[in-house]
Formats: sequence, C-alpha cells, structure tokens
Amino acid sequence: MPTDSLATNVKPVEKKPYFDAHYLAPDMVQLQASPLLIDTGQKRILVDTGLTSGTDWAARAGRLTKTLGAAGIAADSISMVVLTHCHPDHIGGLVADPAKQFPSADLILSEAELAIWNSPDAASKLPKWAAEFVPMVQR
Repeated sequence: MPTDSLATNVKPVEKKPYFDAHYLAPDMVQLQASPLLIDTGQKRILVDTGLTSGTDWAARAGRLTKTLGAAGIAADSISMVVLTHCHPDHIGGLVADPAKQFPSADLILSEAELAIWNSPDAASKLPKWAAEFVPMVQR
C-alpha cells in the first residue's frame, strides 16, 4: 500500500523517520489481511474477506476462496459474512459478486457503515484516498 494513504494527517517529512525507525519502506507498506473463519459446528462465520487482486498494491491478493478450498471449506458452506468496515482490505473478497462467492451467506454490516458508503454523496464524506473506492463498495 502506498504510504501516502497512511497517516494522512501527518506531513511526509514527519512520516519518514517513523517508517525508517520501524524498518518500513518509505514508499510502500506491505499489508497483511487475514480474514477470520469461525466454525460453531452449526454455522460458519467469515469475518471480513481480505483484499481483491488486480490492484497495483495488492498484486498477490484475492486468494480467499482458493485458501478456504484448500482447507476443505466450500464457499457455499459459509453461512454468514460479517464485515467490520468497508475498506478494500476487508471487503475485497466480495467485489466480484458476493451472491456467487458466498451464495448461502447472510451479509452483516453495521447500519452506520452502510449509511456512510451507500449515501449519494459518499465520496465527499470520506478521505480522498477512500473516495476512489466508493463505486467498488457500492457494488
């Protein structure tokens, strides 16, 4: 992820010492998105869906369905997908077609989060870096 989308309230000259002290590349930070699967024995609940592939900062993402399959978990056995919030690294696994990706799952999202992203003027209510994702989230 480009570092200009992190700590947007801090000047770049102030960020560099922090990134250097923590051994982070000043121009790119590697994100780790780890969706959580909860199996209650009666329900399988997926918390977040990670990143989607195909973006310049997520070239190796988009492996959720494949990873679940490798663990012997079919996508249609997921009964609920809970989204903590709608940033791309949390909903990316749903962007193609949620109904097809997890056809048996109820999608759970807070009313506040839904209202923010689903409003007609969503882009004006969000930081500049997040506004570009509005069409993806609304799909």
